[in-house]
Amino acid sequence: MTSIPRVFRRDCLPDAAPIPVSLVDIDKFAELLVDYYETFDIEGKALIPLARTYWPADN
Repeated sequence: MTSIPRVFRRDCLPDAAPIPVSLVDIDKFAELLVDYYETFDIEGKALIPLARTYWPADN
């Protein structure tokens, strides 16, 4: 496991403090990707090209 250095200059802290950051695992990342994919801009969709697939439901 790698450690993340906690090195901030004092004058940077006010800019960094209001931005929330959280770590996500691959399952949460996939969930967020599917939930927010439609809000991505063209460049974001080009990075991760997805296509909708439809199939009939089992009755």
